[in-house]
Amino acid sequence: MTPSSRDSGDAPGGPAGGAPSSLRFCRGLRCEHVELARIRAEQRRLQQEIDSIEQRLREQGAVGGGDRAVLSAAERRRYEVARQESLGALAGGLAHQFNNLLTIIAGHAGLAAAEAAPGSGLAHSLDEIRTATRRAAGLCRQMVDASGRSTAPSRALEPKSLLEEALLLAAPDRPERCRVEWVPAAHALPQVRGVGRQLSQTLAALLQNAFEAVGGAPGAVHVMLHDMRLDERRAGRLSSAVPPGRYVCFEVNDTGCGIAPEVLGRIFEPFFSTKGLGRGLGLAVAAGIARAHGGGIEVETDVGRGSTLRLFVPAVGEASPSAN
Repeated sequence: MTPSSRDSGDAPGGPAGGAPSSLRFCRGLRCEHVELARIRAEQRRLQQEIDSIEQRLREQGAVGGGDRAVLSAAERRRYEVARQESLGALAGGLAHQFNNLLTIIAGHAGLAAAEAAPGSGLAHSLDEIRTATRRAAGLCRQMVDASGRSTAPSRALEPKSLLEEALLLAAPDRPERCRVEWVPAAHALPQVRGVGRQLSQTLAALLQNAFEAVGGAPGAVHVMLHDMRLDERRAGRLSSAVPPGRYVCFEVNDTGCGIAPEVLGRIFEPFFSTKGLGRGLGLAVAAGIARAHGGGIEVETDVGRGSTLRLFVPAVGEASPSAN
């Protein structure tokens, strides 16, 4: 499986004679400074953690043996998670600044459009500017989702409904010779708490990557839902470290090409892709949304035989992120 995404597109709503409505963090210079200070403080904290882990890895580098080897692997995992969170914080900060510029562009374009003669070349150019602004706002929102800092309100959600919506979203990307098999849960599943649009988007990203992995060859994508309890060891292997507990697992398995070892460690990085420039937000956004919901993504892969990606979201009643 190789990382891919729908990297941009018209966001719902957008500037209609004014600023883009899909993304507003704050208003006013003072609020902007507070937000930037918070982002910079978070980046400093993550960088200090990375530096500390790197130092311990250097100290352990020349030591072999069972316990040391296990400890080194755990430290390396913490390093990767901290590095990905640092990249997410950077993406969120850039999105914040970019959105401020979009607000100015969209506002002035709306004012100018009100004075332009209908059907004129100027009116057409302003319409193109506003369309591009909507698309940029959609990309900006994806970057915020990838940072795991979205503040959209959450509610209790049914896992089956989320998966059904995700299948509809990803349906246009399904290859002609790829079949989708949904294995129903063996028993009733608990609800999860979150933002329905975001969780469906995350599941759609996993499905889109599975479809791309299968490609034009005959193949299958298997989708399953589980009610699982993660122990400490497995919880620490997800894209974001989560506490042990009860989770709903959304599992997507494909019969595609698998993920190469040199790529596996980078699939959740913003804008990393093996498919060329201009792509690579799909799994980064998925990991950010999972983190914002108190969950994470597990990856299992076998080169040449396929991959399995599992999204774990806390069941209602378990630990959940305070931000939402």
